Amino acid sequence: MRETYLDGLRGWAALVVVLCHAGEVFWPQWHPGFYPLLTDGSFSVFIFFVLSGYVLSVGFFRTGERRAVIDLALRRYPRLTVPIFAASCLAMALMALGLMRNIQASKVTGGEGWLPIVYAFTPSMADVLHFSFWRVYVDGSPASSYDAPLWTMPVEMQGSILVFAALLVMGQRAALRGVIHVALLGIAGWLASPFVAMAAGAAIANFTQLDIHRKLGESKAAPWVSWSLLTGAIVFAALRPHDFGPVWLTLCSSGLLYGVLLNRGFQRALSLPISRWLGRLSFSLYLLHVLVLCSFTSWAYLALGGGEKLSSTGAIMLLVATVALCLVVAALFHPMERMGIALGRRFSQAVLRAA
Repeated sequence: MRETYLDGLRGWAALVVVLCHAGEVFWPQWHPGFYPLLTDGSFSVFIFFVLSGYVLSVGFFRTGERRAVIDLALRRYPRLTVPIFAASCLAMALMALGLMRNIQASKVTGGEGWLPIVYAFTPSMADVLHFSFWRVYVDGSPASSYDAPLWTMPVEMQGSILVFAALLVMGQRAALRGVIHVALLGIAGWLASPFVAMAAGAAIANFTQLDIHRKLGESKAAPWVSWSLLTGAIVFAALRPHDFGPVWLTLCSSGLLYGVLLNRGFQRALSLPISRWLGRLSFSLYLLHVLVLCSFTSWAYLALGGGEKLSSTGAIMLLVATVALCLVVAALFHPMERMGIALGRRFSQAVLRAA
């Protein structure tokens, strides 16, 4: 059974990432955690990681079927690679046409971080192929990337492999499941690795199939526990120290996810048509928004400001136009994502039939 409200959660998290990166273009000194539900891109990325661990494993914990794990594992690479390759080709075309104006814009806005360092290399088709089919999954450096937000792909792909391997090993034995969950969380947390977030998502998926979760969900305490987790997750994410590590954001994002799993009202809100629409576009929106920021937004900032910083009113108007354009571009690009999903499904079916 697909939990559509989790798609809605992913969609709103993707929109927060767009707002975070857009804010870094328009207001370089902006503190991303000040409005944690609107601007905290790091928190949203860890929500993605925990959601991935949950979604990739919850089907196995419901059925105990290893075949379902193998099916998801076979689908994973085509599902991600096809839209990544398409987005990288689009980035290469924009670079070749001289439409990436982020470096010039960063000199006017005073932007630091990723804005002045991306798209500063010479693109080639051979490099696009190498990036899309291999490098994106092992090298998260934005300086050599055709899509800077894809620094998350090494975590997503390698973390997926780790989760799938753990599921195949643990099987249906409850004690072994507990040992493996504790081991993954302990080792990843001790190493301060982002993999701890995907391990946490898998542990939450297992917990939701236990009687203790069912009894808690049916109890009168569920709303109180849920709102405490949701509020605590947002507050602690906003108040995290500057030298925070993956464990801190994993705790916050895990609390948020489990709070949503207990809160029927929140689930209904995340299942509204606009939430489901954002959920469908979430990966496309995540893939393409930096391309929009580095091309259209950077060009418009330079043109409207005449080489000077925009006024607050002008920046807000351009921000609204940028977000709208990102949504339109994501909707137009979405068929490429569906193609990746379809190819992944066909590939998995072919391999499983042959096996």
